[in-house]
Parts: sequence; structure tokens; C-alpha cells
Amino acid sequence: MARIRQARLCRAHRKDGQPCRCYAVNGAAVCRVHGGAAGQVLRKARERLLEADAARTFGAWLRSPGYREYQERAAFVSDRPVIEALAARLA
Repeated sequence: MARIRQARLCRAHRKDGQPCRCYAVNGAAVCRVHGGAAGQVLRKARERLLEADAARTFGAWLRSPGYREYQERAAFVSDRPVIEALAARLA
């Protein structure tokens, strides 16, 4: 997977009150100077990136024609015994 630079800036402020103009660490809200180099921040940022990648992959699968076909087949197979039992009762 290609690494793409996110366009998110650091949310911290400098000592003079101005916002920091550095880029935030990928998956985090702050730059390395404002705490983005800490182990817990890097760990959580890595988790967020993995979750976002999984969500993109799963979303693409849900939109695929193969999933729709799978869903139709699963509905047909799971509804078939119910429909047959109902038809037997009505007959």
C-alpha cells in the first residue's frame, strides 16, 4: 500500500499562542514535537490507520457485485426451509 501524506496539521499551539504549522503524525492529531513521538501515541495512530484500511477494504467489498450475489444466495438458502414449511402447512 502506498503511503500518502495526509493534509492534517498539528492541533497543538506554540508558546506564543500561534497554532503549530507542522504536519501531524499519520493517524494522530499532533506532530512529533508536540507528543507524536511518544510510544502510546504511535501505537494508537498505527491502530487507527489499520482500522481505516480495514474499513476501506470492507466497504469496497460491500459495494462489489460479488457481495450482492453472495447476499442473495444466502437469503435464498436461509429462507428456503421456512417457505417450504409454510407451504406444507398451507397445503
